[in-house]
Amino acid sequence: MGRTRIILPLLFALLPLAAFTAEPQSDVTKVRLAGRTGIVVEGLIEKTRRATIMLDTGASCSVIRSALADKLKLRTLRDNVEFISLDRPVRRPLVVVNFVRLGPICRPVVCLAGDVSQGIDLILAIDVLKAYAFTVDYEHGWLLFGPGDSLEHSVVFDNSRDLAVVPLGIGTRGIRVLLDSGASYLGLFESKVKDWLQTGGWRFESLARGVSSYRRGMTIQAGDVVFAGVTIPALKATILESDPGSGASLDWDGYLGLNCLNARRVRFDFPNHIFSWEPYRASKRED
Repeated sequence: MGRTRIILPLLFALLPLAAFTAEPQSDVTKVRLAGRTGIVVEGLIEKTRRATIMLDTGASCSVIRSALADKLKLRTLRDNVEFISLDRPVRRPLVVVNFVRLGPICRPVVCLAGDVSQGIDLILAIDVLKAYAFTVDYEHGWLLFGPGDSLEHSVVFDNSRDLAVVPLGIGTRGIRVLLDSGASYLGLFESKVKDWLQTGGWRFESLARGVSSYRRGMTIQAGDVVFAGVTIPALKATILESDPGSGASLDWDGYLGLNCLNARRVRFDFPNHIFSWEPYRASKRED
């Protein structure tokens, strides 16, 4: 949870982004993963410069590291674009990366110039990823773009805005979470689940300060969680508190980091609004 992100999983500002049409994917393109956490790969920007790129399904707008944007002298579309994160308004320049190459992605990208995680040059977010289907093979260390069948367990996105929002069951309750490839845990917004907390029955384990962009977080034992008909046993959740009312307009209750799935492979098929995954070990199937 030490990851600092400029665009957080629940931040969807309306930016004047340029529209680019992606070419249809006809072949599978393999890109070697650069690590075992998140979806981090090597690509090219501005034709010849190698860059470390993170694919982040929990972010709405792509972001390039400010120092790199300055070094490359990228064209600025607007000096101060304001967007709202869950805790405060933030202003950043909106710039154009003229060329990004990663697998079948070969295009200009309009993005914010800001702070990103250490070692990352560029975050490709939903504004770019929504045009593609890709599989992350954690077992063998590959990112594969292109056509492919759904994996063992699948679920349809429950959202009309190209976001990977899916249903999740905790005990007898049903909630909706954003699938976030950049997060490592299950996070629930206090404003969305405060009635649960008041009813008791939760086991509070710790209080953590400075979680993500939130003012505080506390860890609870959520117990068995059901996702796509599969039970994930003994999962912990972090309750996140933002400024009052900042998350009230969101139509989902939190986010689910992919690490929670203990997956061998995951697949995001954004054009068809389907997420699927295959666990490392057998999970209990709920009929």
